[in-house]
Amino acid sequence: MKKFFSFFWGIVRSYGESFVEAIGENEYTQEFKERYPRVFRFVKNRLSPREYLGLHLTIGFFIALYLTNQCIELITSIVRNTELAQIDVNIITFLTATRTGVLMKPMFFFTALGNWPTIALFFLFFATLWIWQKRWFRVWMLFLTMAGSEAIAILMKIFIARPRPDSAGALLLETTYSFPSGHALIALSFYGFLTYIWLRERRHIVTRIVIFLFAAFTIVGVGVSRIYLGVHWPSDVLGGYLLALIWLTVIATAADLRKRFVRERHYPTETLFPFRWIAPLLIVFGSAVLVYVVAFVARPHFEPSALHRHIDITGTESATSLDAAMLDNLPNISEGLTGRSLEPVNLIFIGNAEEVDSAMTKAGWFLAEQVTLKSSWDIFLRVLRNRSYPTAPVSPAFLYDRPQDSAWQKPTEKNSPRERHHIRLWRDERYTIDGKALWVGTASFDAGIRLTATIRIPTHRIAPAIDVERDLVVSDLRRVGAIQKEESVQRYDPFLGVNAIGDQFFTDGKAVILSL
Repeated sequence: MKKFFSFFWGIVRSYGESFVEAIGENEYTQEFKERYPRVFRFVKNRLSPREYLGLHLTIGFFIALYLTNQCIELITSIVRNTELAQIDVNIITFLTATRTGVLMKPMFFFTALGNWPTIALFFLFFATLWIWQKRWFRVWMLFLTMAGSEAIAILMKIFIARPRPDSAGALLLETTYSFPSGHALIALSFYGFLTYIWLRERRHIVTRIVIFLFAAFTIVGVGVSRIYLGVHWPSDVLGGYLLALIWLTVIATAADLRKRFVRERHYPTETLFPFRWIAPLLIVFGSAVLVYVVAFVARPHFEPSALHRHIDITGTESATSLDAAMLDNLPNISEGLTGRSLEPVNLIFIGNAEEVDSAMTKAGWFLAEQVTLKSSWDIFLRVLRNRSYPTAPVSPAFLYDRPQDSAWQKPTEKNSPRERHHIRLWRDERYTIDGKALWVGTASFDAGIRLTATIRIPTHRIAPAIDVERDLVVSDLRRVGAIQKEESVQRYDPFLGVNAIGDQFFTDGKAVILSL
């Protein structure tokens, strides 16, 4: 393996040197050199790996600049309540609804790895070890990494002042602001710095891969645990990671410059000024970013509506029938995790939960399992092997700011999870009709498996004729005598639509109201 990578790197390096040499000999390059000698010399020195302030500093600068731009875009999206805010709400709501006891201990363990007492203990251990080994610069860089990370976390929390998710769904009590996730920022800074040090010392490629994967698993675990435990929005964790990567890029670039040039004295004396001015320059740059965020992005403070788009439920209204006003107040279309439209509401049930369960079971439909790690792994294996799974989980869709309360499915003749009839149901807690609960639902047919257009992961592809699926549900319930009263209403004009994953569908715009 080591020989292969050495050989591969030799090829890449050879091609790179040939490419640079060809550019240098190009007639336009020579003409530019003659016309603008100072600019040419500056660019050449910035791209030279042998110059003190050359390629290494240039790469570090542009990586930090790119990450800073991404972080500003993230903050802008959060504060201006773009689509990202609704994604945050949907993810938190979904995780809260699907928590299991199996993952509680691992999540508390990972979040403990990002706690300050744990980080402080590890910090003292490695600082003492390196002081004993007289690696003073390494101790100094570790101190700068952690001090800078903590300062960034405190300042950003104060300036952004983002509220945390609803404490009613949180499993830990946190009193500080939400953005960024301090655990994610500190974990990536500390464990990332250790990984950088260890990767520099190890030459065996397999050892490097193992170290990197172990560190990545730990860092991602800390971030995921904060979301799972309900104390941070997902974008808080992403913001913590971005801020940590910016700071680590600065630290790693400075350490790399020292190793390659300063320690060996391969630099002219006048080029030492960056080390004397690096702290003031970083303070000025960071202050400029904070001023921009506060002045142009974060001026409108967060309102509750900026984080929660929901139907207000202040009480339950009782009625003897579902009148036109109530019908108009029901949602029209379900949403995906990103807040984009999925499928229209085409089924309305009136009946208590026991009646819904009894009717669907008699009609030959199976209650879908909740989405958990186990059920997700099971459906992956059974889709792969084309094995039967009549209670396979159904991906979450959202109405009333929550995933479906239940999902039902019916296998086809193929008896495979690759294709299935299925519906999702939500309880509308605002109304009771003749003493019974009101449910709204979407029906569609999973016609096969395909890859999503963006991140290329497997997902079900729905058949476009969703009204056929609605009529199948009605027919099955009618067949077993589960329907007391049936009515078809025109809720909107017929239309051709596209759901959040890119599948087209068409509908006549009708919904069927079923009293069970």
